[in-house]
Amino acid sequence: MSKILLTGMTAPQSSVKANLRNVSFSSAINLALTEAGHEVVWEDPNIKATKEELDKYDSVIVGIAPITSLSANKMYGALNIIKLMWGSNKLTLLADAPNISQIFTTLRSIETNPNNLTKNFFSTKKNYSTVVTNEEIKSNILQAISYLLEKNWPTTLVPVLPWKLEYSDKELNLSLEAKKSIVYLNLDSYLISDSVKNEEKSPKWSADQPNSPWTKKICNTINLPVSPVKINKGSTDSEIADQISRSIGLLISPYKNEGTWWSYRYVQAINSLTPVATLWEESGALGHEWNLLAATIESMSEEKRDLVAIAQRESYIAKIPTKNQCKTVLEKVLNLK
Repeated sequence: MSKILLTGMTAPQSSVKANLRNVSFSSAINLALTEAGHEVVWEDPNIKATKEELDKYDSVIVGIAPITSLSANKMYGALNIIKLMWGSNKLTLLADAPNISQIFTTLRSIETNPNNLTKNFFSTKKNYSTVVTNEEIKSNILQAISYLLEKNWPTTLVPVLPWKLEYSDKELNLSLEAKKSIVYLNLDSYLISDSVKNEEKSPKWSADQPNSPWTKKICNTINLPVSPVKINKGSTDSEIADQISRSIGLLISPYKNEGTWWSYRYVQAINSLTPVATLWEESGALGHEWNLLAATIESMSEEKRDLVAIAQRESYIAKIPTKNQCKTVLEKVLNLK
């Protein structure tokens, strides 16, 4: 079997510890590959990695994000690896966050003024001092930025919801060079478990983004109170799952530029048989049960809400690829034997 490096700019992309607390798309990639028998080395990007060391892997997956964002704490190491592996069919990129449209804007800001790469603004990012004092690594990083802005990207994995599996290349706000390399994947078959309904549901909603304009708008149409799925920034998935399972429904907000975006919250709702209300104009493509307004779900009896949750679960699972299909596609796009 193959040996794969899984890393990236953010904690969800590169930290096993972070994923033990909160499942990310990288968790699903790791599960799919390890269940297929491959060896996955999942770790922070090594700023001092050499091309020879990286070539020992059969595949190198590097997560990217807007480099000025607080979450892209490990962007220096990730960009250095991208430069070293550029041109190799072993390199695959991963773009998993809904702010994907900001990637080019932040890269362009550095290309326009390369000195910004080592300004104090980035001083809290990992390996900052190494980049400031090492001209070779700094040059590598600037070259990686230039490649991402001007050249055709390597294969780039992007998570996708089942109602967007027929996404067109025009959907994301990226350059043509990036768009032509995107492979949309849904690996939820590795995350969905047997459904277990919480019989002690409270008369309240849960919301993944309680302060988003969409959620605030929906709150004006419903009567029951709305609680955030995260009590605090450190809330674990088990705590979030408890919040969701005790609610009559879950509000999942779309994003301004990307609309609905893949989130583990959908899976958590499906696993706990909790109805989901989201941007119905998109999710409704799966069926009437995904076309319901929050106010409609709220007005139903508990028995009818249970039927909605069951129907949502069934249509969601029916649309996504099976584990075997996921394995086949993932191995193909990663060029694994």
